[in-house]
Amino acid sequence: MSFTRLLGYAVLCQVLTVAAGLLFVALLLGIFWLAHKLGHIEGERWEQYFQSVSTAGLLLRVGAVMAVALAAVAALSVPLFARLGFQEPGLLAALFFVARGAYLLNKVSRRRDELIQKLLKRGEAARGRLVQPAGISRCLQGEFSPEVPIMRTAVRCYHKMEIPSWKNKY
Repeated sequence: MSFTRLLGYAVLCQVLTVAAGLLFVALLLGIFWLAHKLGHIEGERWEQYFQSVSTAGLLLRVGAVMAVALAAVAALSVPLFARLGFQEPGLLAALFFVARGAYLLNKVSRRRDELIQKLLKRGEAARGRLVQPAGISRCLQGEFSPEVPIMRTAVRCYHKMEIPSWKNKY
């Protein structure tokens, strides 16, 4: 592979990573929306659910959604690589999936303690009172726009791997 092809692949991988991040946010919001619509989960039931899930369970669930988003983008990148004239587009898509998955796993494992501390801090702040940020309420009502604060926060969480403190934002 020539240097320009390699550079093109690197740039394309960055674009695909952003696409995976946006798909992750869409999937996560879609899951919340479906749970809201099908399960009629609102207010206190959300709080009970998040209190019942362990920190490791929450990380595992979010990681699974990230893996699904990454796998979907990798699968959709095969025709793109073929169309752009790359040899072995399936292998390049698999390389993208494995490399980005390993990168995210490494990033989470390096910052695991910080992430868990933020989750625990969030849980302590929510104990004893009902917390449902306005951004989540608006997203559950169908306002899926970049102006909704939860969208910006979720994108920031994906790229920086941080859990926001809702109490300071709303």
